[in-house]
Amino acid sequence: MDLDSIKTKIKVGVYVSLSLIIAIILVRILLKLLGASEASQFAVFWYDLSYYFVGFFDGIYPVIAPAASNLVLETHSVVAAVVYTLLAGILSKSLTSISASSNFNRVKELLDAFFKVIEFFFVFRFLLKLTGASETSGFVQFLISA
Repeated sequence: MDLDSIKTKIKVGVYVSLSLIIAIILVRILLKLLGASEASQFAVFWYDLSYYFVGFFDGIYPVIAPAASNLVLETHSVVAAVVYTLLAGILSKSLTSISASSNFNRVKELLDAFFKVIEFFFVFRFLLKLTGASETSGFVQFLISA
């Protein structure tokens, strides 16, 4: 196996697994937007399955729910989908740096991935503070303490 083949397989693995998580979150967002009944087993299945991925983000922003309808926009689910999308790129970059052709390139790519993670933390902390995110959320507490 050559290095390009290994890099491709790692990238595909990362993107497929995180795309599956994002798809689960998007189904949750769609069901909530359409006002799916909590009594439906189908909706309960998707809510329970997706809560493992969005529960950490719960409470970042208030849920938008007009009183006249049963439509709900869970803003924390949208934030979770964005975070998992960014995480896919960072994780793919850092894992493919292991298979670099030389030690110099390997160190260069690992440092690049490291600084992307640091940049992600700082930018996300700034955006959450700028938009008035609740500091009681587990995700916000994690970013503040990191």
